[in-house]
Amino acid sequence: MDKFLADMANGIVGGLIATFLTLVIHRIWLTIIRPWYEERVYHDARFEGTWDATEVFSDTTPQQTGKFTIELRRQGHTVSATSTCIDGPDKGTVYKMEGTFNNLILTLTWTPMDKRSLERGTLAMKLTENGRRFVGHGAFYSPATERVHTSSFEATPHV
Repeated sequence: MDKFLADMANGIVGGLIATFLTLVIHRIWLTIIRPWYEERVYHDARFEGTWDATEVFSDTTPQQTGKFTIELRRQGHTVSATSTCIDGPDKGTVYKMEGTFNNLILTLTWTPMDKRSLERGTLAMKLTENGRRFVGHGAFYSPATERVHTSSFEATPHV
């Protein structure tokens, strides 16, 4: 009986150690090796940095325009950003953006940093003019009107 319990304890400890090692290796793969590899094989445009953007909300009455500053970060094809509205209906609001960039097309989803806000949206833009301009369209849900609205979007590098 004592040998049985010792073998059982050894099996449990061995299983726990194997599980722990697997989780550590998985974490190293996701946080160090994969990002390093994606950067090594990335051959698309480089657009990281600060951009000045204008978004025209054409289906609102009256038509409204928002001006934003966007700080874009890229890791391989994965993009994250922080956008701040500097003029327009959402002045002072900060948004968190996430998405991907492939074949000159940047797609982003955004949400306000204020977790109480229900506003959400998407942007799809093409990098044009040899990497000097993003042009595209967006769609967003407005809790004030309880509708999905559309917009035109344009951004240029901050000077």
